[in-house]
Amino acid sequence: MSAGNQIREVWIMGAFDPEIELLKSRMDGSRIRLDGQSRATESTVRVFSIGVGGTTAVLTLAKRCFEFGFPEEIVLIGSAGIYPNSTDVPSLQRPLIAGPQYFTQIDLAVQLGRASIPDIMCNSITVRPGIFSSQMIRNVSGGEECVFLLETTTYAGPVCNSTNSITGDSIPVDLNVPRFQNRSVMENLEAYAVAAFCEKFSIPVGCFLAISNTVGPQGSTEWKRNNVELG
Repeated sequence: MSAGNQIREVWIMGAFDPEIELLKSRMDGSRIRLDGQSRATESTVRVFSIGVGGTTAVLTLAKRCFEFGFPEEIVLIGSAGIYPNSTDVPSLQRPLIAGPQYFTQIDLAVQLGRASIPDIMCNSITVRPGIFSSQMIRNVSGGEECVFLLETTTYAGPVCNSTNSITGDSIPVDLNVPRFQNRSVMENLEAYAVAAFCEKFSIPVGCFLAISNTVGPQGSTEWKRNNVELG
């Protein structure tokens, strides 16, 4: 389904205000040039928060789209916890930024085999970043200030799993599941819903998540400490 009533805007979104304050102060209302199109155009950047959790986030996004029109591109920024037995769990000694393009929606009970997902229900999706997100990737990934996890010709890229609540147990990710093999797997509450909305309405979307903690009993404590540093 194509987005109707498209407006020349790029939306940068985070779950809550502290995640977007710096970008909002620097970029909200600014004009950018999208050079990847056949004819370069200028677009206005809007930076705003969409709320915590997938349902709240997608309702806020939908309301804004139907009130103002659909943007040319969406960028979701935020933080994520990485599952403890995820492939090649990197050190958090340096800021680590993930740029997932593959998203899943699998809760703890399903991972533990205590619940199931109906076959008819979609719980995974692949999206592609737009022009602005691709420009951000080129700008950020070349620096030495942080480690950047991206899809490459030899690496399938990180997976972002969304849940309805923060996982508090040090559960192992089932790395035998093909979608998780040889990948770093992380958890964020809003990403899947936003990616699914963008896919439904053919809106290019990029996602940039700072890895703030390891999923488990100390996850929230680590997040509170590291999210300030990574922000």
